[in-house]
Amino acid sequence: MSITLSDEEKTRVKQYVKKSTVGMKYRSELEIIACMLEVSQPGTTRTRIMFHSYISYVQLKSYLALCLEGGLLERKGELYFTTIKGATFLNTWRELCHYLPALVHEATSFAKS
Repeated sequence: MSITLSDEEKTRVKQYVKKSTVGMKYRSELEIIACMLEVSQPGTTRTRIMFHSYISYVQLKSYLALCLEGGLLERKGELYFTTIKGATFLNTWRELCHYLPALVHEATSFAKS
């Protein structure tokens, strides 16, 4: 059985993976949580979250518990949805990712002078 993604879903996942997981190096918990929240916005299953976030089932159980307890995700039946609090976190994460390269550049320039 295969999972079929819409073109929009494929594009979003590819963009996220390109930006934050180049070479699939170690990722922070925040990066993994942001990926899970992104995938869960339209409502999705545990399997889809696991595959799109590139995490194991053991990791999935741990991160789902963390997100549910923190109010970032909510469960309705078999589906998980990003909450308003989760969407706020995700927007803040995106802003941080946008400004982080500039901050890193400034810190590097300052250290060299």
